[in-house]
Amino acid sequence: MHYVCSDIHGRWERYEAMVEGLKLSGDDRLYILGDVIDRGDSGIRILQHIKDQPNMTFFLGNHEMILYNSICMADEEWMDTWLLNGGKKTIEDFVNLNREEQDGLLEFLEQSWAVMPDLAVGENHYYLVHAFPDLNYLEESVSFSRIMREEGGPKRFYDMMWSRADRMLRRGEIGKLKRLDTLKKMERKVIFGHTITTRFFENMFRESSGRNSWDGGKPKIYYGENPDFTCIDCGCAMRDGRGCLGVLRLEDGEEFYF
Repeated sequence: MHYVCSDIHGRWERYEAMVEGLKLSGDDRLYILGDVIDRGDSGIRILQHIKDQPNMTFFLGNHEMILYNSICMADEEWMDTWLLNGGKKTIEDFVNLNREEQDGLLEFLEQSWAVMPDLAVGENHYYLVHAFPDLNYLEESVSFSRIMREEGGPKRFYDMMWSRADRMLRRGEIGKLKRLDTLKKMERKVIFGHTITTRFFENMFRESSGRNSWDGGKPKIYYGENPDFTCIDCGCAMRDGRGCLGVLRLEDGEEFYF
């Protein structure tokens, strides 16, 4: 079986519950679409555990991008961004690793995926990315290290890590949204995280009621229509405790929440 989740954000208790609940066998595969660090207290612990699992496939998110740029580029602006985005505990835990462990994590990030544009599961084909697809990548899966070596790659990578689909919909950014239509015509089902799904439900609520506030309880996986996409960030980073870790099984569409 093939499972997809994203945006664990340092919540070890939710990650552990997922691992125990899914009971992955040797034939199963879990795709984690980035942002396992920051916000919560156990991001480095989770990242180290994922690194050692043969049946987990990891993608970078914008938070792992911040970690890598802050450490490897020794960039103060990226470090400030990291602190502003909940990175204080992650920084402390990374610094407390020995040099071999630090180098091992950085190498793991370099080898992890930036985008997987054509994952075949049964008769369906999936486009997996952290935040939003890029039509320059339609065939081969591309690692972080490779995309950063390409001409124009760093800019495209930034866009795939930081774009907010809810804002595109709210502002009517047709150009970027047309990417989803193109992928639908190619029969690719787009799955990403990065944006907590409540934001899409809030957009729907505003459109239907004209009101600006929405309280729909706990987040759940969101399925967009026109344009078509699936967002699976169910809000582990939410401070009010409503968030959870959502997982989607690709064979049958069954949803799991931890």
